[in-house]
Amino acid sequence: MERVIDTSIGINPEGHELPYYEELVLNDEEKKKLERNIERGEFIGGSYFAETVGSGAAGKMNEDSYAVFPMGKGRTLLAVFDGASSQKKIEGLERLEMSGAFYVSHLTSMIFRKSEEFRKLCQPDDITAEDVLKTINSWLPVKFDRVPGVDYSDPCSIPGMAAALVLIDVPNEKMTVAQVADTFIALQKQNGEIEVASNNTNE
Repeated sequence: MERVIDTSIGINPEGHELPYYEELVLNDEEKKKLERNIERGEFIGGSYFAETVGSGAAGKMNEDSYAVFPMGKGRTLLAVFDGASSQKKIEGLERLEMSGAFYVSHLTSMIFRKSEEFRKLCQPDDITAEDVLKTINSWLPVKFDRVPGVDYSDPCSIPGMAAALVLIDVPNEKMTVAQVADTFIALQKQNGEIEVASNNTNE
């Protein structure tokens, strides 16, 4: 996957967590990559193609992000995250020239995999996409609690995110899906038929 930050960012050499404003520090060249990210790859059990394209609005970062995470022997998580900005401006992100939508989607796709919560998810022999989604949902508030301007007593200050996750588990011969809001998951069968495996929960 094309990365817009160095994989070491998020934890400093002493093993302590970096301040929120250093977790997604981007230079000008890295910001250009956000306009269009394309990746094709293989994993145990299949292959994937992923692409995100920005809106083209001047100075607006791509609010969509994707992730391909190995999650233990023979397991792979494929995910798309679609950020949604809060109704109120967030002081701590404005100074970084980032929207809440961009921050929440890229924080999840780039930093979550380095967390202790993610490491623990990879250990059991049998997990589901729903397990991953619930863990992300618990992990994000802890991260946002450090961002000036985000106040969990004021819902209008909290960014949100739609998400679609597919966990392919080869050893257990199963695939599970989890989805939030208006993202959707479509499956193409060997006979060419396409089946939608999720619902638009915004309707």
